[in-house]
Amino acid sequence: MKKHKINSSPHVRIYFAMMESKAWKALPTAAQIIYLWMLKEHRGRETNRFSLSYSQIQDRTAFGNNRISAAVKALEKAGFINILERGGLFKAWNVYALSDQWKTVGGAPKSKEELPQSPAVNGEVE
Repeated sequence: MKKHKINSSPHVRIYFAMMESKAWKALPTAAQIIYLWMLKEHRGRETNRFSLSYSQIQDRTAFGNNRISAAVKALEKAGFINILERGGLFKAWNVYALSDQWKTVGGAPKSKEELPQSPAVNGEVE
């Protein structure tokens, strides 16, 4: 059996279970894009706390403040993030934590059989 090649370049990982969930599919595209930037900012931190300012999101996505605000609210409502500390009023940044609540909010697939099968990457399998 061949093993997958290990890619050492920086990346974020999103699983089929999340992509196929009702919660993910119901998110606006802007929220999905911002979530990927949040994953990059989180980088697997042990504390699950990270900050990302609206201006940083604007620089990375070219979205305006209203669209960013709506997307962050959608991510929180759908259970993808929790806002631990709210900034803004005093020019502070929001402090976020990633959340798995989306699994119950939108109904993630419950078993491996419910997930779409993906072809092997570059013809390799585990």
